[in-house]
Amino acid sequence: MIKKNCSKSSTFILFLNGKIESILTPWKICIDFSQGFISVRKRNWYLIGVNENIHAFRFIRSINVHQRIVGADIEIKSMGNVSKVICLPKKDVEEMKNLLIEYNQERKGGFILG
Repeated sequence: MIKKNCSKSSTFILFLNGKIESILTPWKICIDFSQGFISVRKRNWYLIGVNENIHAFRFIRSINVHQRIVGADIEIKSMGNVSKVICLPKKDVEEMKNLLIEYNQERKGGFILG
């Protein structure tokens, strides 16, 4: 299994989806399966710092994928945490979803909790 999977919001996809205010402050998500954490980073509005949310996960409760004409959004709910990242490439979102499902099935119980 892949130990780490990362993706970043594309400037082109942000522009096409009307998220012009986020072009200079894109999202980045990294899922580290060996350490068991999800990291969501977004540059702040002052453009000199980064806001980062890191949380551990053991079981994934749900994965919501919102596909658009160009790009997709992903929302990952784990026990007590929610990670949402918008305007990622569809290929990256699909890969993340499949890896998270595979990871969760390897864990005790082998299912996504509802």
